[in-house]
Amino acid sequence: MFALADCNNFYASCERVFAPQLEGKPIVILSNNDGCVIARSNEAKALGVPMGTPFFKIKDMIQHHKIHVFSSNYRLYGDLSNRVMMILADMAPEQEVYSIDECFFDMRHMKNASQRLDLAQNMIDRVKQWTGLPLSIGIGPTKTLAKLANFLVKNKRSPRPSLCDWQALENPLIVMENIPVEEVWGVGCRAGPHLRRLGIGTVRELCEADPKRIRRAFSVVMERVVMELQGISCLPLEIIQPARQQIMVSRSFGVRISKKDALISALTAFCTRASEKLREKHLYAQALCVFVSANRFAEKNKAFSKSVVVPLDEATQDTRKIIHHALQTLNTLYIDGVQYQKAGVLLMDLYDKPLQRFDLFNSPSSGCTRSTTLMKTIDQLNHTFGAHTVYFASERLNSQWRSRRSHTSPSYTTSWEELLRIYAR
Repeated sequence: MFALADCNNFYASCERVFAPQLEGKPIVILSNNDGCVIARSNEAKALGVPMGTPFFKIKDMIQHHKIHVFSSNYRLYGDLSNRVMMILADMAPEQEVYSIDECFFDMRHMKNASQRLDLAQNMIDRVKQWTGLPLSIGIGPTKTLAKLANFLVKNKRSPRPSLCDWQALENPLIVMENIPVEEVWGVGCRAGPHLRRLGIGTVRELCEADPKRIRRAFSVVMERVVMELQGISCLPLEIIQPARQQIMVSRSFGVRISKKDALISALTAFCTRASEKLREKHLYAQALCVFVSANRFAEKNKAFSKSVVVPLDEATQDTRKIIHHALQTLNTLYIDGVQYQKAGVLLMDLYDKPLQRFDLFNSPSSGCTRSTTLMKTIDQLNHTFGAHTVYFASERLNSQWRSRRSHTSPSYTTSWEELLRIYAR
């Protein structure tokens, strides 16, 4: 038995935790540079706000319906996500964090349905009490059916308001008849049209399909989806996450930039964050890719995108070395007069130990221990006193590139300066 815990309308719910007056009010969350809608509350969905629509196209709708708008505040969302996952891990230790607002956990030790429902309800109550976030839980004999049970909760088709046990449903096949096949985890809008051409338009029709036929028409992945719908578990709980193969940090700029010092500043910031992620995962990078791109429509006569891959002499997680190679690469990427819109760095060939290349003329680095100590000290200072307490000077050459965030809420839980203040009258 598996359970899927999912925070309802996570981004909007995070904003409501510290602004409870927004409960029941329509909310939209915007992407980087306040470009387009990436999350909506149920109230905003009911008003017809399209997902992914550019912000400037719905300004009249927002004003007319008094929709509350927020720039994405990933520091706040990430911190609240960590708190939720810690609460759930304390109650169900075998846990697979699937996304920022979802996690699977194991319920095999609970054969009794009432025990499973009691544990799930206790999780929902505790997360709500300790974080203020609403949680829904779906339970099933496979991960796909647990996901489907959670779908029933979110669409108010479950016997209980916040949780659903698939095995407790009176007639699961009747339930499947009324769910479009696109709602199945692993199908979505890509495979859905292909399945419909085969005469499979509902979850029940997919469940009753021949797995071998589906494998011939699609792949082994879709065959497993069918078997999971039939109650045969094919997707185990991934308690230990697989090692990452790449780490990328990139941003679209707040405005188009043409000055080289602005690109230097941006790449320094991206390298710093990517290196921090490396050290968080205890990994070392053997290669680096730097890329820049301009607006393809504004720069009709010039190459709008360029990238360079640089192999490193030795695998490293030292921010200084990564910045050094990235800025050297920028000399070959930068074209004077081009209006750049985006840049980024990609760390590749990741290893869990510092591999070195030896040759006759270059001795291995003797500063490895000093480098590790320095990076650890910088990370500790930034963790203790706040991000960017210690930074590299080239990051502050030109801040023109930074994203527009005109509607950002405070980072209530990660910044001393932005703690919620309550004044007594």
